[in-house]
Amino acid sequence: MCVSALQQLLYICESELDWLDLRINASKSAVMRIGPRYASPCCDIITTDNRELNWAEGIKYLGVYIDKGNT
Repeated sequence: MCVSALQQLLYICESELDWLDLRINASKSAVMRIGPRYASPCCDIITTDNRELNWAEGIKYLGVYIDKGNT
């Protein structure tokens, strides 16, 4: 998935969340690349209200640590 597709997916998710009167908390959200191009520079991912999501080196999800990398 290219970064522009990720940006479009974020817009779709935000549209659905808006319908439910919910918002994405940009300060608690992050994006991360995994795969052969994980180290390539990327454009910023921006919410519909112009908040930038941070690019993460690693994340913790449900107690599991995930680091960016080739695999």
